[in-house]
Amino acid sequence: TCTGYGQGGAKVTNPIGIGNDGKNGAALTVPVVTQVANHIARFGNFTASDLVLVFAGNNDVLFQHGAYMQVAGLVAADLAAGRITSEQAAASIAAARAGALTEMKNVGRQLGALVTNNIVGKGAKYVAVMNIADISTTPYGSTLSADNKALLQAMSAELNSWVVDSLTGEPVRVYDSRAGFAAIISNPASVGITNVT
Repeated sequence: TCTGYGQGGAKVTNPIGIGNDGKNGAALTVPVVTQVANHIARFGNFTASDLVLVFAGNNDVLFQHGAYMQVAGLVAADLAAGRITSEQAAASIAAARAGALTEMKNVGRQLGALVTNNIVGKGAKYVAVMNIADISTTPYGSTLSADNKALLQAMSAELNSWVVDSLTGEPVRVYDSRAGFAAIISNPASVGITNVT
């Protein structure tokens, strides 16, 4: 009776996940909102004895950061070609950063609403939502400039903050996987890992 719906690249609500451009042959990235809907369609509801573990948002951060990087590349090209001034470039970059953080707020709130309405609201009594690690400390994050690492760290924190805010007062446990991941990075030998880069 154990079920698992996780899919690599899936986002919280957007069906166009990482590796999925919406065209034929693209990766299967059914969003978490649809994964939960599929469970409810199959079983009717959650039961009072179900343990529901929710871990989502990483792909939303990665996808949005990729979108930001595309904008930053276009702005840099326009600046190098003299099509915009340095002030215009700085304003465009600032707007893109603000947009990325706003998107993380939206995703955090969407995830909180999904858990509240479609998991707890559908009968689940034992629900744990795992926050995401600081993605700037991942192998992907290590390839970035200090400025981009800072943005990725801020995006991760923003999503986590809004998930917690959205679940305040709900009968849900938030598991701090961010802290767990940070502890592993700071002392990898404690869990038998030798390379955390």
